[in-house]
Parts: sequence; structure tokens; C-alpha cells
Amino acid sequence: MSDFAKAQSDKHLDIIDIREFPVSSTDLQYAEELKMLFDKYGSDKANSHNYHMLYGPLLKDRDQIASLLEIGVGTNNVDVLSNMGTGGKPGASLRAFRDFLTNAEIYGADIDERILFEEERIKTYYLDQTDSRSFDHLGKRIPSELDLIIDDGLHSPNANINTVLFGLQRIRIGGWLVVEDIAPNAIPVWELVAALLPANYTPHILTASGFVREKAGTFSLNDHAMAIFAAQRYE
Repeated sequence: MSDFAKAQSDKHLDIIDIREFPVSSTDLQYAEELKMLFDKYGSDKANSHNYHMLYGPLLKDRDQIASLLEIGVGTNNVDVLSNMGTGGKPGASLRAFRDFLTNAEIYGADIDERILFEEERIKTYYLDQTDSRSFDHLGKRIPSELDLIIDDGLHSPNANINTVLFGLQRIRIGGWLVVEDIAPNAIPVWELVAALLPANYTPHILTASGFVREKAGTFSLNDHAMAIFAAQRYE
């Protein structure tokens, strides 16, 4: 599949360490500030994945960010696929982004209706990522343009690709779409996705290693994120 992707595109897709994404002291400052908020609300985005090293720099023009959508609110109901476990804190990252982005409206979407909520500058909606009609329904309830779309929902390529198809029509010029928690053995799928993107989108694959503490000990994680930058409006 990787060879096929290379044959379809002249784009060179490097895999870079997410810790190299911040390029200035300001980037690092915002990354650390966001990490503190993730930790405060009980999100695993910082300690388990180092995603603050990506989102801090992406959102450094924080006063200009108007809207953010995260798919995957973080269910702690174990009967739901891709759940956070009983110790998970639904809405943790949404609250962190809300506090970090003082002018933004924050939207969340999840298949588990039991954890949906609404509070100051946060609204959440039902979404089945495997159903394109569900995306259409969500699209009627959120802004037509978004600064950042995050897929931290059902971690399967078919669901992720549905998010990408939806997101390419929603991210504003200069905005980003990020797919989190990509397993290393799924990288060829994303190399193909990157090869098939229109020329006005710039893809990156980042390693996002971290650690998770459980009763049995501390375990290292090694997964990836796909970040897509929108240079121009999608046609």
C-alpha cells in the first residue's frame, strides 16, 4: 500500500517526532500551558500522547480561534468501543480547550449519548462515525467553518476516513484536521490518504509517544497522529 501511495503522489510524507513540532519558545510556552489544562481536567492527551506539543503551536493565535470540534468526548462506559475505561473523564479535553481558547466555541461529538453535555461555550452532539448521514446531521448543528477538527473517537480507519471527508469541507483556510491515536501498523493507510489529498492540503504524520500509569505499573505508548493543514479552501 505504501508503494501504491508513492505512485499516486509526489508528496514526501516524513514521520516526525511530535516533540519537534514546536519551533519557538512561544510554541513551547503554549504547549506547557495547554498540558496543565489537560492534566487539570483529567485528559490523557498530554501525559499519554504528548499531543499538547502539537496543539499548543497550532492554537498559538488563540484569540483568533473561533471554533473547534473534537470527535470523541471520552466515554467511560466500558460497553462502548474505544472507551476510556472507568477512570476516564468525559469532556476533559473539551474543557481544557475552552479554558485555553477564551474566545472560541467548543463542540464535541460522540456515539455515547449518556455522556453528552452542555456548559459554558461547550456543546456536544451525537455522532456515529460509521454513518455519513450522521455527519450530515452534525453538520447542520455546528459552524460551516472550523479552525481545528480533532478525531479522537472510534479508532478505526473507516471511521477516521469518514471524519476526514467531512473535515476537508469544514476546516477554514489555515486550519487543521488531526486524527489521533493511529496504530503503527495503520500508517500505510494514512500514507495512501495523504497521497490522495488535493494539492492545497499539506499532511504530516507525527509520532506521539507517551506513558500511561495503571495499577500494574507504568507503560509506554507509541502511536501516531495525522495532521492535515488546509492552505486553501476545499473545492
